[in-house]
Amino acid sequence: MYCVFLGLIFLLQSIGYTQEIVQFSQLTTDYKAKIELQKHVKVFTLTNIPDLDLMTILYDGDLHDVIFQGISSDKLKIWENDLLTDSSYILTSEGLRLNSKSTGIRTFDILGPNGEEGALTVSPGFVAGFYKDIYFEPAIQIDGLNLPRGILVIYKETDAVNIDNLICNDDSAPKDLAGEVEVRGTQCYRGFSDIADDYLMYVNQGSSVTNVQNWNTSKLNTTKTRYDNEFSNPIQIVIDQQYIVTSLASEPWPQNITISVLLSNFANWAYGTGGYSGKGFPSSPNYGTLWTNRSYTGPYGIAYVGEFCAWYGFHVLRQVSTLSDKLQTHEMGHVMNMAHVTGTQFYMNATVTSAATQWAAANTTSLQTYLDLSVCNKPELFCPALPIEIAKLEAYNEGCGKQGLRWVTASEYNNEKFIVQSAGSDLKFKDATIIKGKGTSFDFSSYEFQDPKPYKGINYYRILNVDYDGTQYLNPIRFVYNSCGETKILFDNFINENELSLNIQPEGQHYLIGNMLGSVLFSGELHSNSLDVSSLSAGMYFISINGETERFVIGK
Repeated sequence: MYCVFLGLIFLLQSIGYTQEIVQFSQLTTDYKAKIELQKHVKVFTLTNIPDLDLMTILYDGDLHDVIFQGISSDKLKIWENDLLTDSSYILTSEGLRLNSKSTGIRTFDILGPNGEEGALTVSPGFVAGFYKDIYFEPAIQIDGLNLPRGILVIYKETDAVNIDNLICNDDSAPKDLAGEVEVRGTQCYRGFSDIADDYLMYVNQGSSVTNVQNWNTSKLNTTKTRYDNEFSNPIQIVIDQQYIVTSLASEPWPQNITISVLLSNFANWAYGTGGYSGKGFPSSPNYGTLWTNRSYTGPYGIAYVGEFCAWYGFHVLRQVSTLSDKLQTHEMGHVMNMAHVTGTQFYMNATVTSAATQWAAANTTSLQTYLDLSVCNKPELFCPALPIEIAKLEAYNEGCGKQGLRWVTASEYNNEKFIVQSAGSDLKFKDATIIKGKGTSFDFSSYEFQDPKPYKGINYYRILNVDYDGTQYLNPIRFVYNSCGETKILFDNFINENELSLNIQPEGQHYLIGNMLGSVLFSGELHSNSLDVSSLSAGMYFISINGETERFVIGK
C-alpha cells in the first residue's frame, strides 16, 4: 500500500535526537529505570503505544488520513510480507498450541522513495521495527528494564550502547565444502526458520507467550531485510514454528552449561537425537534459533557454520538488548558459511557493534560461492514459482471520478484472468470487474481498473489472478482515499503547536475532544477558528463537531 509511514516515526523526527530524555518524566517516575535505559541507549525518546489495535493504523482509512495529513517528505510503500504464513504456529513446553496469525500479529516490509528499507511488526498493543536508521521497540523488549507496559523507545541505530566483548564463537571459519559448482545466477532461496526460547527468555518478557512471539518475530523481521535483496541470490525467510518454554521444570536443555554445550543440546533436541526422544522441530529448519537469557560466560552467539543447505543451521543467541538483531544477523551469516571480517561497519566483524550496517565484499563473494555448490541445488530450497510476477501494483486517485488500481506484470505463466475486487471501510471485498490475462508472457504488461462507483472515504482494492486450471492467487491490498464532497474539520491533523486550527465557521457550534479509549476530555462551544490543546500530552485524539468526527495527533 502506498502511504506515509505510521505517523509515529515522523512524530519522533519532529522531536529530534539532540536533546536528553525529554519525555521520560511524563511516563514514569522510576529513576532506576531511567538509569537502566541509559545503559542500553545513549539518546532516546519515549512515547506511548497508541491505545488501540495498531492494525487500525494500517487499514483504517480515516485514521490513516488523519495521522498523515500534511506529511509528505517520505511517502512509503508498505506491504505485508510472508515471514509468517497461515501455517506458522506456536507451541509451548506445556502443550499449548496457537496459530501465529490468530494472535493478531502481522509483519510488513517498508520501502522509501529512494530505496530506503524498513520493517514493521504489529500486534494488538505492540509495534516494533525500523525505517532507515530510526529504530523503535517497546521498553519490555530492552533487557533489564522496569518500565510501564505500553512505552515505546525510539532511538537512532548508532545510539545503541555497545557491549564489551560482544563476540560470537571464535571457531567461525567457513567449511571447506566439496561439490560441483553450478552457477545459478539470481535464483531466489527460501529459508525456513524455527525458533525456540528458554524459560529465562519467557520470564524476561513478562512471562507472556504473546510477548515472546512479538520478540521472536520483530527481531527476525528486521534481520531478514539484510538478506532479501543484498545478494545476487536473494534469500526469503519464513517462520515455521516457535517453541516457548513456559516453566523451568519443562525446559529441555540443562542449566549451568557453556554456550557450546547448549548449542549441542539444542541441536540434539531439535532432531530427537543424543538422548532426546522425539523431534523438537518436526520439520528440519534452515535456521534453528535458540534465544536465551542465561548469564553464561564466553561468547554471546554461536552457530554451526555452512549448514543452511543441509537443513542443520542451528545457532544460539543471548538476548543483548538493542543489539540483538545485529547478533542474529551475524550468526545467520555463519550459517550461510560466512567468515569473520575486520571492520566495525560490517555485520561479520568478530565483535558485534551498533556501527554494523553492511556486508563486506568478502562475505558477499563467499555466500555466492556457497550457494553455487551442488549441495545447494535443491528445488525445496528455491523460492516457489509464481504464476505472475508483479513489477508494480498501486491504487491511484487523480481527482473525483478518477481513481482505481493499476498494475504491471513482468511475466505471466498460464494466467487466464484477473478478478479485481473492491471494498469500503468494512473490508468486505466484492468482485468489481474481470480483466483478461496474457496467458504465458515474459514481456511487461500493463493493466488498469478505473472504479466507476468508489465508496466515500477509504477504498480498498486487490486482484485475484486465476490460472487456466482454476487455481486462484490473492495479491496484496492497496487503498486510496476518496475525499470528494467532504469538508474537513481541521486544516492539519498533525499538531506540533498548542492549538488546533479549524476549517469551519465556528458560530457557537458545540464540540468535544476525546481520547482513543472513547473518553471525553473536554467540550464546549466554539467562539473562534482555533482551540487551545496545550493541556494535552503527545498522543492521538478525536474531535467531534456537530456529528462530524476526525482524529488528530499531537507531537509535542
